[in-house]
Amino acid sequence: MHPAAALRAACFVSTFLLSSVATAQWNAEPEVIVSGLDQPIGLTVDGNDRLWVSEMGARPQPGGPPFSFNGRLSYIDLDSETPVVNLFLDGLANALNGEEELAGAHHLLSSGRRLWLVSGGPPSFIVPTMGSVHEMKIKKRTLRSAPHEATDGTIRQSIDVAGFALEQGFPDSNAYSVAIGPRRDLFIADSGANAIFRYNRRTQEMSVFATLPEIENTPGPYPLFSDAVPTKIIAADDFEFEQDDDSHHDSKNKEPAFYVGQLTGYPFTQGSSRIWALYRNGSMKPVVEGMTTVVDIAIDPEEDALVVVSIGEWRNDFGFFQPGTGSIVSIDEDGDVSTVIDQLFAPTAVAFDEDGNLYTSSVATGNILKLER
Repeated sequence: MHPAAALRAACFVSTFLLSSVATAQWNAEPEVIVSGLDQPIGLTVDGNDRLWVSEMGARPQPGGPPFSFNGRLSYIDLDSETPVVNLFLDGLANALNGEEELAGAHHLLSSGRRLWLVSGGPPSFIVPTMGSVHEMKIKKRTLRSAPHEATDGTIRQSIDVAGFALEQGFPDSNAYSVAIGPRRDLFIADSGANAIFRYNRRTQEMSVFATLPEIENTPGPYPLFSDAVPTKIIAADDFEFEQDDDSHHDSKNKEPAFYVGQLTGYPFTQGSSRIWALYRNGSMKPVVEGMTTVVDIAIDPEEDALVVVSIGEWRNDFGFFQPGTGSIVSIDEDGDVSTVIDQLFAPTAVAFDEDGNLYTSSVATGNILKLER
């Protein structure tokens, strides 16, 4: 939300054409393994080959309170011959903001036996399960005794993101994703504050780690600037794009610590999304440009590539993203782009299992698709 000058950097990917043909490493036809979910957003696969999915739930009823408690967290045992949705946590809140946009259960992160769920939403809604990062410990007995309620103690800790954003002077907050970084601290992408926050797990203190600049629009009927809207932050691990010039970083911060994908705000102009490299000192630079409505990113465990999800092209007359315009692409370290799958309706996430198979969810259809390696 804070104005900032646009950053200029080398453009590794300026434009790309999407094809309806998957790359050679993938089977061409995806399989619907789950259907009937209620606005699924986040996906993650844990160390026991369980695919976790977060659902925002149904929109609040017209004329009633602007929030509901029907969001859910579930898992699918990928080792099972028949995929079954196992409800783990029920009663998660969602809420409408002033523009009638729904927020609630967003992206997920699994590490060891811990699972983090990011629950967004504007801080004006006084709902305990919103505007926070929730930490859970996944044990066998916890799985056996499921489903649980959001208020029964299954959530071991809730980190207040929205309250911190307000205290720092940000006019809005919508926590969207979380990553583990240096010293095992949590780094949180807030798509309302347009910032990355750092949570020190030892001192339990939050700080502003980085802010993203606004997007300058072409003069016309739209606002001159759109919000950056970071949607996904991931640890960079060993993946790095070929860099032309890193002279503005010191030797300790030459390699990215994270990658951040951004959606951008209305009017969701095609080609205005970026992938950012985020360094240990909090500096950022765009490493991929010319993308559209990025909502998730992940590192391919089988290939040296970054996998990127575009929710699709916005249509004013439709009031949503055009069916069939969502896509998933793979970008290697040289910036070469190949299509994994396209012609999707509002995909929201991507995750890989231990065999390298890809899963994606659709907030519009309620389906989870599997694309075999």
